[in-house]
Amino acid sequence: MLLLIGPTRAGKSTLIANLSKDAIHNNECVIIFDFIKKCELSSEVAACFDKNKVLKIKCDDFEKLQGIGYNEVGFSADTFKQYENAKRQTANTLALINSVNSESDTSRLTPKMERYLESACLVVYINGGSLKDVFTVLLNHSVRHDFISKILDTQEEFLSEYVLSLYELDDKNKDGEVIGTRVQAGIIDRLNTLKRNTYMELMLKKNTENNMNV
Repeated sequence: MLLLIGPTRAGKSTLIANLSKDAIHNNECVIIFDFIKKCELSSEVAACFDKNKVLKIKCDDFEKLQGIGYNEVGFSADTFKQYENAKRQTANTLALINSVNSESDTSRLTPKMERYLESACLVVYINGGSLKDVFTVLLNHSVRHDFISKILDTQEEFLSEYVLSLYELDDKNKDGEVIGTRVQAGIIDRLNTLKRNTYMELMLKKNTENNMNV
């Protein structure tokens, strides 16, 4: 890890720009997270490259803000490949959610909660959904059953046990009719924590249809 420390005009931005040039020259990707003042650092580095090599994502522009869902994994018409894609997206989602409040062991998801989250992820992602849809599936029984109904016959073999787990969330009346959801507080607590950041909340509200994938 490289840590740059120096006063104003010491050359930190120039060094970062030169390091970025070397990386791009070697066909690598450079990502600069910039949120200080008017983002002068990232603008200065971006000016060193042709516009076709620069991708700007502005978090204060809702139209350009990216939805969360790891859609860069891709979507495949091949049955097994799409299941594998959904598994990869699910692994990323579990890592994200378990990273929230990760400093305390008692705050981590229980095995049962993690199973529900994993099941919701797979059912959503195999249908091309986003993280927004995952939480909706966990909270809303109508949406949950709608996503389950979209599962292709060719995918049922892979998803049958996960679908059964999601059915456990159904809250039924005495006649067996589904009337709501047995909310898993631990998962929802993490959603609320993520939404405390304005931009993260906006990203969670968007789907991934218009996400950049370059």
